[in-house]
Parts: sequence; structure tokens; C-alpha cells
Amino acid sequence: MRRSDNARFPMRNIVMPFLLYVAWPCGIFCLFSVLAMGVMRSRYTAQSYAMEWFGVTSWPSLLVARTLGNWLAFAGASMIIATLVDFMAESVFTSTPLFNAKERPQYPAKMRVWHHGRFLLNSLPGVLFDELISDNPGPKPLAEQTTFSPSGGSLLINYALAATAVTITLLASDFLYYSVHYPQHKFRILYKLSGHAYHHTFRFPLAACGPWLDPLDMVVSALATFVLPVHIAIDPLHALGFFPNPSFWRNLLSLYIHEMNHTDHCGKQLPTWSGSPLCPPLGFALGLHESVAFHEAHHNFSSCGFGLLGVADRVFGTARYPKDHPKERYGKKTI
Repeated sequence: MRRSDNARFPMRNIVMPFLLYVAWPCGIFCLFSVLAMGVMRSRYTAQSYAMEWFGVTSWPSLLVARTLGNWLAFAGASMIIATLVDFMAESVFTSTPLFNAKERPQYPAKMRVWHHGRFLLNSLPGVLFDELISDNPGPKPLAEQTTFSPSGGSLLINYALAATAVTITLLASDFLYYSVHYPQHKFRILYKLSGHAYHHTFRFPLAACGPWLDPLDMVVSALATFVLPVHIAIDPLHALGFFPNPSFWRNLLSLYIHEMNHTDHCGKQLPTWSGSPLCPPLGFALGLHESVAFHEAHHNFSSCGFGLLGVADRVFGTARYPKDHPKERYGKKTI
């Protein structure tokens, strides 16, 4: 009798779980930490240059300088994550089947560049709005900007705090985005006024489509999806004495929201997405990884999958799978 592949290659039983549960989360955390520091540095560097080179000291001028620095860094970080997720979907996990594979169009490089450019312009009002409502005390010492540790405790305590903050952030983002996204589809006037139709021109999206929104849609979505969730996650813990550098952690957590958003639009069930980035076994056990399928169905049907993590959709009964998904195929159209 021929032995199975796992019997002949026992290391597969060890290597793949290690890659998915340890190496990938650690690598993503390191990448996002670097990007978060880059966002912070660009924001404060732009303000410092405005003060030193041009003698700018007025609040409006400093606001413009911070906004430009934050804008370029924010959009750049989003596009880096989008490119990474698209690369994983299109070049690494090629054997993982696409949803709606027969109907899915090709997205040539020229078209992607054009929509990335449109995203760059459309994101500016959202970044400006974020700057207007955020606390801007001025440039901070570099040492404070690059503090990683959420507490002075052990590695295990720091890990638990970081995992808790990420989980709270993604859950808050899911429910808050649902609260603004569902009315957009329920009331036609909101759909038209917000320009949400542009996002739905991608019926079978790719990862980069996640933040491809019209300006007003971008402002509303940024507030519900990014600004409020990171404050909900960090501010109470900061008040309790944890996360001594809340600005760094807010930036870091926003990148995990980007990862969720881009992955939800990638068109296939990526093995690297569990729905719980710092505790993948928990995410897979709770079925949070199926957020990708739910949001694919949202773009297919526009009548379901209004959240980003899938929890809100399960709670409110609006979760559904794409039409070629096994669970949809056998009649399980809602959860």
C-alpha cells in the first residue's frame, strides 16, 4: 500500500503549522512595526522641516505639513500591504482556488496603477480629517516614538496585551464599519451621496481594491474602520498604564486593519489569514478566516457581508458565501 504524502514527508506536519502559526505572524508584526514607525516619522519629520526650513509656526501651516507627511506614509503603507497580499494570492498560493474563478477578470498593471493613483488622491481628505480630530502635541522625542513594549512585564504579558489590542481593534472595526456600510446599501440616497458605487465597480475584487473609495466614502469609512477602533482598543489600556506610547500602537493597529481589509478583497481563502493575526489557531477555530468569503459574497451580491471580520454579519444574519463556495453550493446561503 502506498503511503500518504504526510507519511512519506513527516516534516510537512511540522513546517506548515510553524509557518502559518509562528513565522507569518512574527514576520507581519515586524513589518507592521517598521511601517508604523515610518508613518510616525514622516508625520513629525514633515512638521519639523516646516518649522526649521520655512520658519512655519502657525497651527494651520503645521497642520498642512503633518497632513502631507501622514498622507504619503498612510497611503504608501496601505499600498505596500495591498501589494503583499496580492502577491501572496497571485504568486505564492497559486493552488488555492479563486472564488468565482470563471467570472473573475484580469487586472492589468496599468489599471492597478491608475486606481492606486486615484486612491492616493481620494485618501487626502480622510487623512486631513484624522489630523483635525486627533491630538497633535508637536514633535516627540525619537525614543518615545519607537517604544515597542506595551508594558514593562515579561514577553508573555506583552504578547497577551498586543494580541488583546489587535483583537479588540478588528472586532471594533468590524462592527463600526458594518454600522455605516449597511445603511449605505439599505438607503439608495446614502449609496449615491457617498459615492460607494465606485467601490462596487469591482464585483470580483483583488486585494488592492479594499480602500479604493470615493473621497466622502473614504472619510466616513476611515472614521469607522480605522480612527475609532484604534482609540477604542488603546485608550482604555493606556489609561490603565499599558501601552506607554499610544501613538505608535494606534499606527500599528491600523496596519492590521489594512491587512484585514485587503485580505477580504483578495478573492481567495488565503491560508495566512486566520482572522486573529496574533493567535491564528483561535481565529481558525472560531471561523474568523471566513471573513474573506463573506466579503467576496458582498461584492458579488451587494446584499450581505457588510462587515470586515464576519462577526457582525453572523450576529445580524447577513453572512453569506460566494455562489461557488461549497457551503453555498449545498444550500447553506446564510450563517
